[in-house]
Amino acid sequence: MFSGRTKFDKKEITDTIEMYDMDFNMWRMVSLNSKSTWTACDLAMCMPIDSKTILIFGGFDKTVRTQECFRFNVDKNLMERDPCLPKVGSFSNYVFNYDSSLYVVGWNNSNKNLYVYNMVDHTWKIEGKFALKTGAENSNDAREQQ
Repeated sequence: MFSGRTKFDKKEITDTIEMYDMDFNMWRMVSLNSKSTWTACDLAMCMPIDSKTILIFGGFDKTVRTQECFRFNVDKNLMERDPCLPKVGSFSNYVFNYDSSLYVVGWNNSNKNLYVYNMVDHTWKIEGKFALKTGAENSNDAREQQ
């Protein structure tokens, strides 16, 4: 599933969605259900949360990062709003699925956070016990263990 920027110099963002159809080995345009509500963004992340639903979150609208989240029902071609991210973040990492939750590292101008999405309750939280070490810190830890 893809959507996003059409031009880099003017930050034009398309509101079309394309989906790869594995049965026919081709891309196709998605005709969204007329009841859909969503904001087209660039650099948003997405991850399936069940066999019929894809979670879409974060990204940039034309000017700023967004906290918005959406669930896309692939059978109904319906996009619905989901609870927002607890903090604005930028995401360019892989999303991990473990024990009914999604985990992704995000950052903003002040710090890095581990965002956790509960796929059962459809809620977000930021894991408070998370610390991301830099390469220098990892090197120091390795020297201390010797």
